[in-house]
Amino acid sequence: MRSRLLGVLFTLLVVCTAQAGVIVLSGDTSGMPTWNRPLSGDPPAGLSGTGTAVAYQAVPFWVDTSGVYTLEITAFAPGDSFLVLYGNSFNPSTPLTNALAADDDSGAEFLSLLSHDLGPGVDYIAVVTAFSNAAAGAWTMQISGPGEISSVPEPHTLGLLGLGLAALLVRRRIIH
Repeated sequence: MRSRLLGVLFTLLVVCTAQAGVIVLSGDTSGMPTWNRPLSGDPPAGLSGTGTAVAYQAVPFWVDTSGVYTLEITAFAPGDSFLVLYGNSFNPSTPLTNALAADDDSGAEFLSLLSHDLGPGVDYIAVVTAFSNAAAGAWTMQISGPGEISSVPEPHTLGLLGLGLAALLVRRRIIH
């Protein structure tokens, strides 16, 4: 039973960390908070007049090696994605603070793609959103680069994993 518990913990670590410099993340902006997103730029220099109340999802991640990393939205249900990369912190009420880069359509078919030099020891936040108000839905993003990339599951995912681990422990006590 102990080896099964260790296997579950190992699986959790594998899900949260990607070796070989590629990690694929997904989420959904439906029902999420809204913000006035920045304009495209490296760094962005102003706020959008079109995307003034756009649903967003913030995804923290870290890298262990310096180099150029690429963030690419590979699927977005409404069609026209927008992506903003932040360094150190993200505050939706001040969307230009700590914004490193923002992109609208550099990827395929109105999807976002940006490349930026990143380094270890920095909290990065990728903010996935849509180009315009009232557009929200499921998304998939790939982050790739020269080093290991780590991300944290959403709080409800961690809660479900915790419940599963607790159930394994209770089951072990009932059987023995």
